[in-house]
Amino acid sequence: MVAKCHQHEGVSKLMGIGQTVVMGVLLVVLIVLSIGIMEMVFPMMAHYEFQKLCRTYALLVESNNGMDGALKSEWLEGLKAQGIKEVWVEAKAPDDVKRKDLIEIYVSGKYDYKAFKTLFERESKRLDFEFKAKVLARKVLH
Repeated sequence: MVAKCHQHEGVSKLMGIGQTVVMGVLLVVLIVLSIGIMEMVFPMMAHYEFQKLCRTYALLVESNNGMDGALKSEWLEGLKAQGIKEVWVEAKAPDDVKRKDLIEIYVSGKYDYKAFKTLFERESKRLDFEFKAKVLARKVLH
């Protein structure tokens, strides 16, 4: 009877080691998956922030009947603050637009980020962002 108890203790210790190894492997897999998901999410979030800022300024262009120099420089600074490089912002000037005219807006830029190339090596990648919109001039001029 005593011998059987000792056998069961040995088996339970072996199961404990096996469970520890399985948990360690699962933890490593979970960490790798988390890093992979973050690698995909960061560029998507940068694109979302780019689009959000451009939509905000497109509404300002719409309400101002175009884009003046101050609005354009503010827009450029906002995009550069987000890490967007080589930014191009284009819209009709306020003098060219009257109420109910169509204003075409075009914004482009490049976003640089680092991604994993191998387990311990990262490489630079570049995404091209683009925003196009057509809005109607809404400001009433007296």
